[in-house]
Amino acid sequence: TEKVTAMKHWNNEDIWVITHKWETMEINGNDTSYYPSNEFYAYKVTEEGVQEDPVVSSVGLYHGGNPYNTQGYLKGSPDGTKLALAIQHSNTYQLFDFDNESGIVSNSITFSNYKKAYGLEFSPNSRILYISEEDDESPLEMHVYQVDLFAGDSAEIVNSVRFIGTTTNEPSAADGRGALQVGPDQKIYIARAESNTLGVINNPNLLGAINCNLVNDGIQLWNGTSHV
Repeated sequence: TEKVTAMKHWNNEDIWVITHKWETMEINGNDTSYYPSNEFYAYKVTEEGVQEDPVVSSVGLYHGGNPYNTQGYLKGSPDGTKLALAIQHSNTYQLFDFDNESGIVSNSITFSNYKKAYGLEFSPNSRILYISEEDDESPLEMHVYQVDLFAGDSAEIVNSVRFIGTTTNEPSAADGRGALQVGPDQKIYIARAESNTLGVINNPNLLGAINCNLVNDGIQLWNGTSHV
């Protein structure tokens, strides 16, 4: 799948490379069967190389079925305590706890009914998760939301979701999804399909639409290039 990310080990020297398994294939004679998987694989990378045996965690929804469910990002929080992923065709995001000492993934929280769930990102201070969805009526628009990870228990975190703004794609684009990525300046940049500008969340550590300041035409791409 598209889902792969890297996070620092608690020792601040090694790296965890984390992915999510797609379907398990079983062959019995002339019959081939496919079974969805809910397994995370965390590979520890040290100065000696990649350890061959991953840490396997079975948690959260099973990934399989429609091939569009392979699409959607997997990201880790900067403080090494959380993972989040998107399952596009299922219109779903999930949030998990991550133990960056053991490599174990646990405690899933599900955010349902986000059309074409795809782009997501954590704030640099690890307090806020940003998620997105395609607009129901205008497929070239992408709505962006904040999730307050300090809101409380699972239900309170789900209920903390707040709309902060919209980015737009060009008419030649296929749909309203786009990636979110924190930059070295600690701002979050949003891909806009076929556009020569990026959306920008200028203050991603702050809660609230006004405070975080999402700008649709946030930065011009070099030499008129565009995200496709």
